[in-house]
Amino acid sequence: MVKHLSKLSLLDPILVPMHNVFWMTTWTIKDVLEWAAADFKKRSYDHPRLEAEVLLAHVLSIPRINLYTEFDRPLIEEERTAYRNAILRRQTGEPAAYIVGHKEFWSLDFDVTSHVLVPRPETELLVATALKIAIPTGPFLDLCTGSGCVAIALASECRKAEIDAVDISPQACEVARRNALRHQVEARVTVFEGDLFAPLPMGRTYAAITANPPYVRNSDMAALAPEVLQEPDIALAGGTDGLDVTRRIVANAPSRLMPGGALIVEIDPRQATALLNEVGPNHFNAKGELLRDLAGQARAIIWQHRAL
Repeated sequence: MVKHLSKLSLLDPILVPMHNVFWMTTWTIKDVLEWAAADFKKRSYDHPRLEAEVLLAHVLSIPRINLYTEFDRPLIEEERTAYRNAILRRQTGEPAAYIVGHKEFWSLDFDVTSHVLVPRPETELLVATALKIAIPTGPFLDLCTGSGCVAIALASECRKAEIDAVDISPQACEVARRNALRHQVEARVTVFEGDLFAPLPMGRTYAAITANPPYVRNSDMAALAPEVLQEPDIALAGGTDGLDVTRRIVANAPSRLMPGGALIVEIDPRQATALLNEVGPNHFNAKGELLRDLAGQARAIIWQHRAL
């Protein structure tokens, strides 16, 4: 008996032999996208259709837009199998960006691996703010750089600026250097391996310092979404209140900023009060300004360094 297509699962080939119904049914690009998007929606993924498309475009090695121009093209057995395997990886909690090996940020495409955080649209606020308040020639510093997405985005916008980028993970530094080379800014983006300001040359100061430090409370780690839990703990866990690394950044940033320079740090919205009223005033001459993302969430704080 042949199943109706709407009753058929893309995962059926795992369970049935080749002579069974799946191999008697033609699956087009449109069919597999609709099935995968519906499955991802049931699993409460944030962007189910987008993830289904990203995975399929990767499997077929075509631009995502081509999925729509080739909607009715049937998939051959090897393509179905590869897509099925990608879906299974996603269903186990692996981020789509790790499966395809790249992620867009600031309209640029970045290599990502399991050693770095997946670049997120919210972090683009760091780039936009730095560009708004700093002179175009920089220099800039990006701490906890991960894939290097913030540093490289700044380099792409400020063609004469020098950017230093720091990460404590040697594997993350390798990814950042590879991305700098990919975007042809390796001559202006220098990646340092080490703990925050420690590996930087003595006395070097910056027009703006950006940072997306680990800021998840230790008690919140277990409740993170499965795909986030696949990301490196060292880039997520920020201690009891999530501010272990942020406190150190705020404490040491003034000595590394030019007069008028600014520190911009991504935060958990729940940390805003403590940072604005306690941490910031201890090290800057101003309370600091809360920055909100496009969804209206408190996403970052900026402190401007003014000479006494």
